[in-house]
Amino acid sequence: MNIRTQYLGWLLLLVLTGSSCKKWLDVNPKSNVTEQKLFESEQGFKDALTGVYVQLGARPYYGKEFTMAFMDVIAQNYNITSNFHNYYNTIQYNYKDVNTRLKIDSFWICGYKAIANINNILEAIDGKKGIFSGNNYRIVKGEALGLRALLHFDLLRAFGPIPAAGNAATAIPYMTKFAMNIEPSKTASEVMELCMKDLNEATELLSVNKTLVNGVEDGFLSYTRNHFNYWAVTGLKARISLWRGDLPNAYTWAKEVIDANVFPWVSSTALSTITLASRTFHTEHLFSVYISNLKDINTEIFRASSGNNLLNTTTAKLNTRFDVASGGSTDFRYVFLWKTDGSTSTKFPAKYLIDDLQYVGVGRGEYLLSAWRKCIISLLKPAPIRMRRSD
Repeated sequence: MNIRTQYLGWLLLLVLTGSSCKKWLDVNPKSNVTEQKLFESEQGFKDALTGVYVQLGARPYYGKEFTMAFMDVIAQNYNITSNFHNYYNTIQYNYKDVNTRLKIDSFWICGYKAIANINNILEAIDGKKGIFSGNNYRIVKGEALGLRALLHFDLLRAFGPIPAAGNAATAIPYMTKFAMNIEPSKTASEVMELCMKDLNEATELLSVNKTLVNGVEDGFLSYTRNHFNYWAVTGLKARISLWRGDLPNAYTWAKEVIDANVFPWVSSTALSTITLASRTFHTEHLFSVYISNLKDINTEIFRASSGNNLLNTTTAKLNTRFDVASGGSTDFRYVFLWKTDGSTSTKFPAKYLIDDLQYVGVGRGEYLLSAWRKCIISLLKPAPIRMRRSD
């Protein structure tokens, strides 16, 4: 049989079975759900919001680079001297370096991709209010609004002007619609005003349930520290108020969180145990992102075997950072969150380390990457370095 005959034979087969092929090609995989079908049920909205939380935990974003890696590098929290190190150009603030540029661009892409998915939820939810049971409509919408504010504010802190430079400068777009077009950038002041607008609405919606819970029958309502809950909204309002110089409201919102007595300061006993040490200070978390592969990320950058990815510091730099000569040696972060791995003069962060504990239980703070760092305390710590996405 020659090639032409073979070709005609296959062509005839396709014509005869065309309709069957079309049906076969129209079958969607289980992981690919159309938007219309997704938003037909309450569970669909829950799944969509859960998808956003999963996005936030990705390596390029809060899972690694936007917190303990890239961002902590430019904050000079590590000691990087070799020009072969993968973060050498980062610590030198060489933002034109190709690899550094890719990481910076990923913050922009990941942030606005998550915001787009949030906007998709928000545009659909009011028209489907009747499908929700109990307070779930208010909870889903409130969390989505709170997350939209959080993501825009963190992008503003990364790419916008520092507070000392004023808030009148053009900063970033504030996206409130699910659309392909790019909105014009707004001033820092306008961005924060829109953040507060979203947060005020989220406060009203989420006030129906301020209780933090762990395991309950409804999986979506479990482990509410991993949801952008009422207290996370309140804490963010305090943080934004402080950033824009509104000290009275910053105090009011921060005090509400503190006076609730829901987030006790971590104790030395909780930190010193070798079974379930609370190294992320999980009792202080207003909101945390669940990172299922946190151990792998820790091994990538915080161990002697990490090679050119190793992020550590020296004892001398730590002593200066924590002002050990003037009493800083008792600081919990100094005592419990830095360990040796190899040379005794080299310290690596153990905040996210879990493999040196005798037992680790799922759902505890060791698995949670706090997007707030020190919660209320972090309200007093603005980001030290600004980045520009375009030169």
